[in-house]
Amino acid sequence: MPGPRVGTVSSGGSATAMTRTPPADRTAHPHGRPPRHGPYCGGSGFEGGARVRYEVTVNVAAAPERVWAVLADVEGWPRWTVSKPSVRLLSDGPVTVGSEAEVRQPRLKAEVWEVTAAEAGRTFEWRTQNPAFTTIGTYRIEPLGADRCRVVLGVHQKGILAPLLALPYGKLTRRYVEIEAAGLKRFCETQGR
Repeated sequence: MPGPRVGTVSSGGSATAMTRTPPADRTAHPHGRPPRHGPYCGGSGFEGGARVRYEVTVNVAAAPERVWAVLADVEGWPRWTVSKPSVRLLSDGPVTVGSEAEVRQPRLKAEVWEVTAAEAGRTFEWRTQNPAFTTIGTYRIEPLGADRCRVVLGVHQKGILAPLLALPYGKLTRRYVEIEAAGLKRFCETQGR
């Protein structure tokens, strides 16, 4: 059975693996392969009936604390990713559970995202909701040493319309997560050194 798809992102002459998490239903098909049509779109998959999940993992040659500082500064995201040209924090203070931000993305309407889980220096999760589906963004830092870490960026959509929206928006969603991973890596490895 094939493993996760892997691409590379070039940064400063070195290549770094970016892994797409394979869908959980890959083995549900009698021949161990995903369906050719329907909600499975490239790196996304159908999970538990009405869920779509996409993740990208990137190794960053920067201290985990540095990467966290960049991620936790959500209003600074437009400096390193074109997928979020405007992020405005609606809450005072640092990003913690309950913080809200208005996020604008190309080809999508502006949405308010609320932080629903956070562990300073390691991970945070935020989500935006509408009556038909919920979109959850996840960011996790895994230390690999003093000056290196692995970052897992993910988008999860759940709800009655999530599988249907994977058809027209799956490619765009995957592209934005890949842009964010590459931009975060590049920014953390080159800025402030």
